[in-house]
Amino acid sequence: MPPLKSTRPFWTALCVLAGSCGHTEPFDQPARVTNGPFSAGPDVRLTFNADQNEWPTWTEDGQGILYAFVDPASPTHRCAGLLPVAGGTRLWQLCDNRAARHDSANVYTAYALGRGGLLVAEAISGVKNLALPVSTLWLADTATPYVRRTLLTLPQAVGGTVVNWLSDIAWTGPTTFIGLGQQVNTEPHCVTALLPVSGQIATQCNSTDTLWAASGGVVVRGTILGEQATLDVVGGTLGAISYSLAENGASIVFTRGTDLYIVPAGGGTPLLVPTASASARKFSLGVACKGELCIVARDSIAVEPPRSAFFLNGYTIPLGTMELHQISLTSGADRILVSNADHIIYATPKVSPVSDAVVVQLGGGWGHVQTFATRALPVLWDKDGISALHLYSGFFQ
Repeated sequence: MPPLKSTRPFWTALCVLAGSCGHTEPFDQPARVTNGPFSAGPDVRLTFNADQNEWPTWTEDGQGILYAFVDPASPTHRCAGLLPVAGGTRLWQLCDNRAARHDSANVYTAYALGRGGLLVAEAISGVKNLALPVSTLWLADTATPYVRRTLLTLPQAVGGTVVNWLSDIAWTGPTTFIGLGQQVNTEPHCVTALLPVSGQIATQCNSTDTLWAASGGVVVRGTILGEQATLDVVGGTLGAISYSLAENGASIVFTRGTDLYIVPAGGGTPLLVPTASASARKFSLGVACKGELCIVARDSIAVEPPRSAFFLNGYTIPLGTMELHQISLTSGADRILVSNADHIIYATPKVSPVSDAVVVQLGGGWGHVQTFATRALPVLWDKDGISALHLYSGFFQ
């Protein structure tokens, strides 16, 4: 296959939003009627797929939302999809469930659609073993995603940190991008709680791919030169669980455990963002900033270091509230925007590049801390590990 000399502009791929594309719809989707938003208001549920829907991100022009989802018909293949900005029928999807992949599990861990084209990170491992996945970052034509070229493969050492998993990538220019470099481990995760029927305390542990929460990850910048891409660490971000550009791109805000830090966009010494909220000690599962205000997901979960085992905070019901906060980087002012005591986590908030709309994952996996949904004791979590995306407005007022 000859190398791609250029990729189709992302607004061409997104012309399906207006129904004006001249080519056939990509990703082998059957023809169907496209429905618009299912509701309107300050909290709009975007997804209704009966499994995990997670890791949302906006297209560079803010006209669509990319996300990962599990197709119940092919649960070993986690797909990537595109939603219209206000919600409605999924416009297209990338789901590699070809016959050659029947003995493998694959997941699109990150994706970005912008002026540089369709940038996608994919991890693949065997279905019947716990081997660490092989990850690839590739660049595709937006209308024909299997016409693509490999930019880099993982694992590789990046600034002294071994990275075998890319999350939360975004274009920062025609040939540059930013993302979260992480490690995946195959140690157990555990759920311990009071069983509602017998009244006994029980613990269940399952071995599965989990992100290496003990050390977190690191924010990386990527540069595409010719046929390959290189990664460089943003100094001062080691241990990051999530990140966001802030202050008009001049700085990077990232979460590390229960804390929030800020560092210059080019790297440097991280500074702790002080907050006055008593809830600040809750574990942070995502941050999204616009200017000097940030939306932070804080949840009543706990991670036990140094292993990659995950435990529920307190081990009994109730666990405490799950919350979305608005935090000022200048004053440290911290206020709770929404909360629930139903054990439904908030994770990976993302703010639109062209408005104040914020997309958030509710339920299921814990953002970029784990790759699975907590299903061991469904009474603890909404709908047996199912997660849905919600669109919020009014958070930056």
